[in-house]
Amino acid sequence: MSSTDRAFNQVKAILGKLDRSIDEARRRRLNEEQPQVVPSTPVEPPRFGRAQPLRDKPDRPQRASPLHRWQ
Repeated sequence: MSSTDRAFNQVKAILGKLDRSIDEARRRRLNEEQPQVVPSTPVEPPRFGRAQPLRDKPDRPQRASPLHRWQ
């Protein structure tokens, strides 16, 4: 029976330490000051506008159909 009592006391001690550790971590977390939010610097807009689709120009020759490209 003494080995059972010893094992029980060891487990009880480990759980007590774990409980105190959790309580201490919780206390530190809750008492910690919230970090100050630093506003980010504004992002400079791009010098170029948005991409525009290419339009076929009348002076450019027409491309071959994609179906006949690899024959």
